[in-house]
Amino acid sequence: MERMGKKEYQARYREKNRERMREYQRQVRLSVRKAVFDHYGRECARCGYDDERALQIDHIADNGAEERASLGGKSFSGWRFYKHLVKLEYPSGYQTLCANCNNIKQHMYLTEKRLSGIIEA
Repeated sequence: MERMGKKEYQARYREKNRERMREYQRQVRLSVRKAVFDHYGRECARCGYDDERALQIDHIADNGAEERASLGGKSFSGWRFYKHLVKLEYPSGYQTLCANCNNIKQHMYLTEKRLSGIIEA
């Protein structure tokens, strides 16, 4: 019987255990998200909303776009960003906001920049 190479073995293993691996990765992502919200808080810093499905991590200094660009672009969001926060041992400068408050904050920030002439309307 011919010995299979490492790449072939890994490919067969992934194929055979696809659902198990997906579930494992889902659990990893959930545990990273849980750790981040355990640290930064489980309710919106502005309105107190606490439904986890709507909670997001906000850059207090409104520099999220710049930070994402420096870390790899738009794909560096969600659990990848949360994993980054864990790796950096939960740096300051972030807060928990609900999606609604985060969108309102972004709208106010962009409106202020337009009014000051920093960006075009």
